[in-house]
Amino acid sequence: MLKECLMTCGASLTETLSPTVDYLITNTPDSGTAKNKKAIELGIKRITEAQFNEMIGRIT
Repeated sequence: MLKECLMTCGASLTETLSPTVDYLITNTPDSGTAKNKKAIELGIKRITEAQFNEMIGRIT
């Protein structure tokens, strides 16, 4: 469901983080996972799925 919603909104999806990524959607944004640490290092905003849904609610 989330993937389809992202695609409908025109998002590009990737499994790897790079400076071109705008958001990391994660249910544990404050955890010490490697992906969260990399997002912090690259300045990528980490949001929860609930926060993403709020963002989409404002757009649609």
